[in-house]
Amino acid sequence: MISAKKIIHGLASLKLAVVVILYICIVIGVGTVVESRLDAVAAKAYVYDSIWMYLGLGALSLSLISVMVDRWPWKKRHTSFVLAHIGIITLLIGSVLTMKYGLDGSMMIGTGETQRSVSVPKPQILIYASFGDRLSKVFEMPVNFFKTDLKKQPLIFNSDAGEFRFSEFKPYVIPERKIIPADESNPALKSSLNLGAGVRFQISNGQFQQIDWMVQRKAGLGAQQDFGPLRVRLGGSHVEDGHNEVILTPISKDEMSYQIYSKDQKEARSHGRVKEGDGFDLGWMGLKLKVLRYHFKAQEKWEIQDRESPTPLTVSAVKLTFKGEDHWIILNDTLRIFTETTAYFVSYVHQSIDLGFGLTLKEFIKENYAGTQKAMEYKSSVDVPDLGLREIKMNEPLEYKGLTFYQASFQEDNFGKPIATILTVNYDPGRPFKYFGSLMMFFGIVFLFYYRKR
Repeated sequence: MISAKKIIHGLASLKLAVVVILYICIVIGVGTVVESRLDAVAAKAYVYDSIWMYLGLGALSLSLISVMVDRWPWKKRHTSFVLAHIGIITLLIGSVLTMKYGLDGSMMIGTGETQRSVSVPKPQILIYASFGDRLSKVFEMPVNFFKTDLKKQPLIFNSDAGEFRFSEFKPYVIPERKIIPADESNPALKSSLNLGAGVRFQISNGQFQQIDWMVQRKAGLGAQQDFGPLRVRLGGSHVEDGHNEVILTPISKDEMSYQIYSKDQKEARSHGRVKEGDGFDLGWMGLKLKVLRYHFKAQEKWEIQDRESPTPLTVSAVKLTFKGEDHWIILNDTLRIFTETTAYFVSYVHQSIDLGFGLTLKEFIKENYAGTQKAMEYKSSVDVPDLGLREIKMNEPLEYKGLTFYQASFQEDNFGKPIATILTVNYDPGRPFKYFGSLMMFFGIVFLFYYRKR
């Protein structure tokens, strides 16, 4: 029988250590190739967060521990050797803790708004069902479709209305949004859970032009687009909050009414009716609104073009089959499915994590380079619970309750005015281990030179 000492001695051999290190280098090399050809998300899913990487790290840790045990009892001259090995093992532990339990996400906060959740790049499937006026979550599951072949193992949710089958995943597609008239023969549209209206409109003057769609998620439920001091709403009522406002209200299959409000005025300054192709003056800066397309009942659909590798325009998409009809859902979008009694809202989105507290953006300050609109510096003034007002700058993050908030970017309206800040949120549970491991390796190097000199 092989003794434990011989097993440890074998695990501590230099030849085995070289093989393990070579194996890890190969895995990292494969990850680098995948990341260069695809992206970091695919590289993490296929390589860095795979069983192959963890096997390599585990084998390296076992080899390092075996080397230390094999040289027991240690002498003074072993100090540098022991410290270096302990440092490497501690670094590996810290890296694994960061990969498995760390947080690296982002949060966007509008001026004057409070945000208490952070979005992380880990997708999930959410299904909500509307029973009358009540919306209930009926399905939730984190997913990693890079590692799951949906064609062989589809994700299935069985509801009272039928089977929701997620049967295909495409990591890189270019989506094109299509707004089409709803199928009036669908009996679901005759119920109280019917679809809302959709309108494609153009706002323009001599220097500015914007063309966009607005679609109501449900009949009577408002939709809106903001253009700096001007807001365009589809349905809903006037809100006095310092915006000039245009409200389009569906009346029939062919007509909408419109009301134009000046800021902080309760009564409409102008009103009338429009059909598809009609336009009217807004009364500000020579702007005119023209109705390009109008659907009294509108449906949203995505048409996708498959790509083998990512581009700035690509996103991932998953195919849902419900009652024999296929629907593509792109990442961070929601599909509405109506039955005769229930409305289902199916989302393929990044996970949102509640921080347990909220940050309120009081002011966002942007300073441009002289004579340009390019940002030289920008910062956020946020209200933090228990701390009050704090500033988050590009190179001066905020640390609060173990989280670090970095100033990452910002969002502007169509007139170049910042309306929201974008923060990166980081939590690294492995950081103390990484610092300690690095310190052990530093002292190991110091002792190495010390004993060599002696």
